[in-house]
Amino acid sequence: MPSCPKCGTIMSSSDSVCPSCGATTSSSNRNYGSSQQQVSYVKSLSSGHRPVGAAALTGLAVIGAVNAFLSADAYTFIPGVGVLKQFASSFGALTSFMPYFLALVGILSLGAAYGFIKGNHWSWKVGMVTSVLEAITIITPNLLGLAIGVVSLYFLSTRSVKNWLRK
Repeated sequence: MPSCPKCGTIMSSSDSVCPSCGATTSSSNRNYGSSQQQVSYVKSLSSGHRPVGAAALTGLAVIGAVNAFLSADAYTFIPGVGVLKQFASSFGALTSFMPYFLALVGILSLGAAYGFIKGNHWSWKVGMVTSVLEAITIITPNLLGLAIGVVSLYFLSTRSVKNWLRK
């Protein structure tokens, strides 16, 4: 949308006089916004090329979801995982909620993966929360979850991923 070069009011493309300040404008001197900002936004979205970091985040989120679901399953139904239960039992009441916590991390990871691949702006926040939660799964002990969380936080902080997710 064009805007008035004098006051910045958004105008329709057929207006030759600004409805706010009355300044006469010609189509050649209308301000269409920051061209640098528009160019970078258009390049990141319309080029069809997803950044490598976004693709890596998608893969990490899917692996994290599978890992969380398998850990929740192993934690709940496999009696031979004594070390896991011994370690987690030192956290008291948290032990009974651990399978639900891991299932929540898995669901959030799948949601974040969908957002990363589509370039949805909300997926950055969901990804940050999920990455922190995956890092917290070290208390189960889940070294893979810790690694996925840390690497995901790194990719979420890169400029190309932030541009892709419009952050």
